[in-house]
Amino acid sequence: MSPMTVGPARRSLSRLLVKSVLIVAWTVGLLISLLQVAYDLHQVRQLPAANLATVRGMTQEPLDASVYGLDQARVADLLAGLMTLPYIREAKVVLDDGTVLAETTRPERASSMPWLNNLLFGPPRQFVWSIQSPSGRKFQWLGEIQITYDTHAEANAFLSRAGTILFGTMFYALVLAALLLLTYDRVLRRPLANIIQSIQAADVDRPESARLAVPPGHANTEIGQLAAITNLHLSSIDRLLTQLRQAEQQLNDYSDQLEVTVSERTRELSRSLDQLQNARDQLINNERLASLGTLVAGVAHEVNTPLGIAVTAASVVSEALDAIRAQFQADSLTREEFASLMRQANEGQLIVVGNLSRAAKLVRDFKQAAANQADETLCEYDIAQTTRALIASLHPETKKIPVQPRFDGPVLLKGVGYPGVLMQVLTNLIMNSVRHAFDGIAQPQIHIELCESGGQVELIYRDNGVGVPAALHNRIFEPLFTTRRGRGGTGLGLNIVYNLVTQKMAGQLDFWSAPQRGVTFRVRFALKQPWESQEAQATREAASEAVSLP
Repeated sequence: MSPMTVGPARRSLSRLLVKSVLIVAWTVGLLISLLQVAYDLHQVRQLPAANLATVRGMTQEPLDASVYGLDQARVADLLAGLMTLPYIREAKVVLDDGTVLAETTRPERASSMPWLNNLLFGPPRQFVWSIQSPSGRKFQWLGEIQITYDTHAEANAFLSRAGTILFGTMFYALVLAALLLLTYDRVLRRPLANIIQSIQAADVDRPESARLAVPPGHANTEIGQLAAITNLHLSSIDRLLTQLRQAEQQLNDYSDQLEVTVSERTRELSRSLDQLQNARDQLINNERLASLGTLVAGVAHEVNTPLGIAVTAASVVSEALDAIRAQFQADSLTREEFASLMRQANEGQLIVVGNLSRAAKLVRDFKQAAANQADETLCEYDIAQTTRALIASLHPETKKIPVQPRFDGPVLLKGVGYPGVLMQVLTNLIMNSVRHAFDGIAQPQIHIELCESGGQVELIYRDNGVGVPAALHNRIFEPLFTTRRGRGGTGLGLNIVYNLVTQKMAGQLDFWSAPQRGVTFRVRFALKQPWESQEAQATREAASEAVSLP
């Protein structure tokens, strides 16, 4: 068999390495040069202030004395001395009356690239400092010295240094890259070429017989290790090929068996999935029945108590009437016994009427919670006045705490909506605070705020009561949920509020609370709710009646 033949590489590793080394070397050299140039530029830009500070320190006192004595020749000599500095282009001494005492100047230095000088250092700068009377004399402002600082000399020197730095760094990078390439060619490229030739000479039909020659001088290097490890792998290929054929046969046998097993497992999983589906449906039904049972139990518990008391009281009344009838027929009924039995019957009657009224009220509340106040009429009304009237009407209840709700809002706020719904919302909120909020509170407070913006009404209700624990925040609007069951609480007040605000008023109800921090309710609804046609109102009322409790 002929050895395997492979064409020359499309991309030479030598060229790729040359390109990579040159790019890296020049990039690093350019970065280093730019850093050096940037640092030099920063230093040069600081020179004007430092140079002028030195000049001022040397000339301030003699210049003050010369101007004070109006020694024009001395001043001219001082300015001429300043002109010996390469960065001073013009110097002028101006007295306080505007007279030029002395002036000296010279032409602007020539620059090959003035635009670059102006870009890096800016145009010639003007510096001015005052001249005053010498020390020991009475203070007097004599004038000022004006100096034009020429940046072109420093710019030319900087550009010359920058060019030298860039050229030197790039040349150094080029020389370094050439030395690295020569080293690579001898140490790496030639040994790799020898290994490639050994691989190309191998017989493709018998790869296990191929061996790679270790390049001279590389027995202990990575290239020698690569050749030795490759030879070990080549010697194990034949054994691995035999094992691979055996494994292939075993895999085919296992694949056939696996198909049968997968079919059986699939049928089992299908049966399990059907069972899980049935269990899930059963759990859903159980959850629905549990929720319904909770509702029925709550209704039964609330209504059963007053009805039981009424039945007991009715029995007492019946017994009293039977006693009256028996004694009357026996002609043994005395005035005192008749009065006593009548008092007993009257008390029982009062108990019966009171508890039946309580049961009727509970039933009405349940129906009210389900029907969402379907009997309310949409009309135009004053929201602020309705709120004030509601607060006044609840005074007999709030004075029991005692607490006086405080109202902040506009004098008039006309809107279109359901005044009865708004009054019931506020009634339930206030009564909720009266019944639950103020146990142990020394100074109870209720604050109601009302405002309107952009066609939206915002009503904020606050109290400073005991608050609601965080664990109960998600349950306060649930029907029949109360923390005072058996003490007058039915758990319907806030549920009614939520349903009326979100459904009847088409608004939004938000709630915040923390223990001992009171509660805050925010109700938002449209200032003018849209009018309903008679057909739409009748349809909505019929739907509400359909979901009402019997």
